[in-house]
Amino acid sequence: MQFIIDFFNFKRYEQNYTQDQLTNGLCYQTFLSKIENGESYPDKLLVDTILSRLDVEDDYFEHYLSREEADID
Repeated sequence: MQFIIDFFNFKRYEQNYTQDQLTNGLCYQTFLSKIENGESYPDKLLVDTILSRLDVEDDYFEHYLSREEADID
């Protein structure tokens, strides 16, 4: 999940979006701040919507799994 969060942050800065602009109508800006700081985690719908606003294809992370999700030791 951290990779996706870092990607949000990178794309947001790359496209000169503020947190307010990116979250307009989706969630509170403070929630995105908590996500970017690793204090909270978004659900899949919010991830997909944010990726869409950042002009990223919805299947870009379709095959990404963390070690925990894949249960790899």
